[in-house]
Amino acid sequence: MRSPSSSKLPFFVFLFFSSSLLFWGAPLPLSVAIDHADLTAGNVVTLTQDNFREHVEDGNTWLVDFYAPWCGHCVRLNPVLDEVAAAVGDKLRIGKVDATIHTRLAKQFGISGYPSLKIFQPPSKEGEEVAGSVSNYDGARTPEALTTLAVRLSAPALAHLPTPEALAGFLRSLQNASVGFVLGRVGEGGRAGRGEDGTE
Repeated sequence: MRSPSSSKLPFFVFLFFSSSLLFWGAPLPLSVAIDHADLTAGNVVTLTQDNFREHVEDGNTWLVDFYAPWCGHCVRLNPVLDEVAAAVGDKLRIGKVDATIHTRLAKQFGISGYPSLKIFQPPSKEGEEVAGSVSNYDGARTPEALTTLAVRLSAPALAHLPTPEALAGFLRSLQNASVGFVLGRVGEGGRAGRGEDGTE
């Protein structure tokens, strides 16, 4: 014969599990939900101390956002990075590092404010350290500016501009870029040609 107290046990157990499911199934606070969504969204890669080198040394050019979850500017930048990552594909890989967790990476790259954007380009020679190919990105943080950056970084280092119109279009596409001009003829296969005086 069951005692009165033992007959109530299943009800209390059920009530406890039901309430815990309701608690864990409740929506997260807005700030937590935004941060979690952006860490896993789209084509933006979440970089950590463990996977940083594996990704950033994959031969692609990377724009890496060092951020803090509590930073309002970082939260506003998240949808911009998602949009750009989806638009530019492999022209520019985009990653994010939570600098408050991965403090060793933040220290290695001199992060002192948030968000900090750094450009990581493939090493120019085998064995070169990642730190040797890093530069700060201090330009505008808009989809248009970052898309232009992606196009510029993926373009060949040397552009052949055969007409004044091509030169004008090239100059219009530049934003805060350093450019050197080489005046001369280009022969077949892109090799330098010889002028009338015999100079290349």
